[in-house]
Amino acid sequence: MTIQDYLEQENKLPQLDDIEVNGVPIWRIVRTKFRWEMISGRPFTVGKNIQPGTQLKNNHRSFVGLTKLMLSGKKVKTVFFPHPRLYLVNGQYVERMSDPLIDYSAIREDYLILERHQNGLHKEPRIHSDHVVFLDFIDNTSRAIKPLVKILNKGKYGKAADRLISILEAEYHFDHAKMRSVFIDTLSFFFAQKAMTAPVLRHLAPKQVFVAPRQTYQYVIANCKKYGIKAIELQHGVTVGETELYSGSYYDRIDPDYFCVFGKANVGPQFGMPLEKVVNTGFPYKNYVQSLGLQKFESQVILVISEPEISQKVVDLLISFVEYHPDFIFHIRCHPQEKFSSELMERISGYKQIMVVDNTLESFCALSQYECVIGENSTVMYEAMSMGKKVGRLNYGGFCVKETDLIHGGTKLNSHDELIHFVNSPYYDEQDSKDVYSDFDEQALNSILN
Repeated sequence: MTIQDYLEQENKLPQLDDIEVNGVPIWRIVRTKFRWEMISGRPFTVGKNIQPGTQLKNNHRSFVGLTKLMLSGKKVKTVFFPHPRLYLVNGQYVERMSDPLIDYSAIREDYLILERHQNGLHKEPRIHSDHVVFLDFIDNTSRAIKPLVKILNKGKYGKAADRLISILEAEYHFDHAKMRSVFIDTLSFFFAQKAMTAPVLRHLAPKQVFVAPRQTYQYVIANCKKYGIKAIELQHGVTVGETELYSGSYYDRIDPDYFCVFGKANVGPQFGMPLEKVVNTGFPYKNYVQSLGLQKFESQVILVISEPEISQKVVDLLISFVEYHPDFIFHIRCHPQEKFSSELMERISGYKQIMVVDNTLESFCALSQYECVIGENSTVMYEAMSMGKKVGRLNYGGFCVKETDLIHGGTKLNSHDELIHFVNSPYYDEQDSKDVYSDFDEQALNSILN
């Protein structure tokens, strides 16, 4: 089932948001998991890779940091719950959306970062480390008390899940018992996280809270709504068309108050937000990377942008290409949450022209090293356009380019021959979206801050 087919059915069920538990519309809490199940299942991604000792250490650091914070009596004007993915840039780890926003605005005068781990780890040395408190204690304690929350509220959560499932069954076919279990488990963890985070937000009493993305921090947004704190989401990737994460109507009791995009071309309904609540604040990080002057590869070395959903297709296409055209070299850059299977790695090992490169180097830094970049619909394709790279969009071999009137660009490649011509010919970028990553606009940011 495609996302379009799925949403056509879901749109026939407007009453989904009417079912609430403790004032929270529960459909928004379970929606993404249900959509994954109905559409294609969750893609294979990188899991936790952490030693128990490190996990205990992080939990202790988090507990100490949160305790000091709660005992200090400190109030903070702005709190960030940033995207957990950090990149090593110029000797320090940086979160691309929030950290430059802090440095380039008046937010730097009074802020706190509550950092969630990435695959169990916290990257150090980290920029703004003196303003960071780990969330590990809240996350781990929430998991520990989830069974108790489930037992104490099984009747309430089960009744709400049954009502929701009875509506969904009008359009979809699924295992009732399995989905009921998934819903109850998801709700139990959500309300455990919400309860653990509430005292921290009440104590800090911020004017505004930034999150990225909303699916990860729905419990934070729910608390913000309860305590009258402005919730602002930061865009974390280019979104074109319908998605499992964002598509759907806006509901102010669980969705953010504003959504900050990093380019004019991103302003649109694709984030499930009213247009008046979508604000182009720009992307200050871009300018910083361009000043680093990193080394560059020869033009015959092509960067290939992969994603968890297209791993197999990427390998299939490249192998079929190099078997007939061995003069090109392809560097595959995996998505941070993508991990090639042992079978794919074994297939690649037979071709010296294909290699998987380090994806811990931040994508703007990686892009600066190549002349040509190819891929399908990844955010990184638009990052490449904003940096003036030759961008090829794979539109054959199972790939399909998605564009809108505002977000588009690159050269569509419909065959191996077109790929060869693309690499060997001059590139004209008039068709490329230049406003996907705009210059930072502090005035636009200030217009939504308290």
